[in-house]
Amino acid sequence: MIDPRAIIDPSAQLGSNVSVGPWTIIGPQVEIGDDCSIASHVVLRGPTVMGRNNRVFQFSTIGEDTPALAYGGESTVLEIGDDNVFREGVTVHRGMVQDEGQTIIGNNCLLMAYVHVGHDCVLGDHVIMANNSAVSGHCNVGDHANFGGYAGVPQFRNIGAYSHISGMSLVLKDVPAFMTVMGKHGLREMAQQCYHKAHYLAEQITAVDGYALKFDGPFFCEFCVTCPKPVTQIIEAAKRRRILAGIAPHGRRMGRIGDENDLLIAVTEQRTKHEMDALVEVLEEFAT
Repeated sequence: MIDPRAIIDPSAQLGSNVSVGPWTIIGPQVEIGDDCSIASHVVLRGPTVMGRNNRVFQFSTIGEDTPALAYGGESTVLEIGDDNVFREGVTVHRGMVQDEGQTIIGNNCLLMAYVHVGHDCVLGDHVIMANNSAVSGHCNVGDHANFGGYAGVPQFRNIGAYSHISGMSLVLKDVPAFMTVMGKHGLREMAQQCYHKAHYLAEQITAVDGYALKFDGPFFCEFCVTCPKPVTQIIEAAKRRRILAGIAPHGRRMGRIGDENDLLIAVTEQRTKHEMDALVEVLEEFAT
């Protein structure tokens, strides 16, 4: 359904089953694929080519000129794939002739409220950008990358596939694929959680009869426990409860550096108190 209050340039091309809300402006050289939904108060400027089944929410501006001072009004392009969602107030700018002259957004991306995608950016597929996050001009974002709220990426950065940018982070370097960026204090906070959780678990385990730390020195998030029974039995018992108890350092994989009753345990920031207490309950079954 096309609301009669929408302003649509006669040269714009709309596919079948496209809905356009009131007071939306669709300019010349805009192509919208089938089954797209354009809400009220949206501005779509061209040249912009949008694929099918995209949803654009109110107050978004898609395909606007870049405010970069080097932009001289040239005819540059925005290309959008299929099945994307542009939530409230999203802004996406077209490219500049000083680069490739085009901004590209792939398929199945979710851009939440007030996200900004700058000129000449290339977003892959399944990219998620939470509220108020932004990528400046000339950035490349790989498939399945994920941005937390208010994350900011300056110009010319590369964000790898499956990477995660935590909320409030300012990314001043390229981010390799599969990496997590945690902001100024994120690594410190993560390390503190690893340390405190590992020491909590060690205290709980050594309070059980028959268990003791193998070494007296300080440790960070890994420690070795001497157990009252062969650890292969303990590991199998924990596995039946879907718990990874640790590894046996006396095994071939570890170069046979420990005894058969030694259990090497590592604790990360993701482990919960409930999960650690569940492991202790398994160890109690083998107590002397």
